[in-house]
Amino acid sequence: MTTVSRISKSGLPVKSVSKVKLRKRGTLRGIVGLTTFSVDGYQMNQNGESKPNGRHEITFYSSLLDRLSDEAVVAVMAHELAHAWLNEHLGPEASDRREEDADMLAEMWGFEHEIRVLERETEPI
Repeated sequence: MTTVSRISKSGLPVKSVSKVKLRKRGTLRGIVGLTTFSVDGYQMNQNGESKPNGRHEITFYSSLLDRLSDEAVVAVMAHELAHAWLNEHLGPEASDRREEDADMLAEMWGFEHEIRVLERETEPI
């Protein structure tokens, strides 16, 4: 997957993605990709704070991906990987702007052009 190979090696890796699925369509209208998190338990970090320990599953919906350009599809993939990274390294309480945060992280990884293409081809949800 070229999207994964383009992510900078200088940052912390995404380690918690356990499965990537492709489905024809989803139950949420207009959703092209969805990252879900399953908690396996809790782990203690170096500061003594408890943090969920689990796995992410990323699902892409082909009926909507098929309507996008290749560049926009790469943007969707980078965006969903950014969701997994943010949930893994920051925790869900760190931000109430998860969609914007995922886009910003994908841009920091070098996917700014693809994110702009995706914005032109889709409507915000």
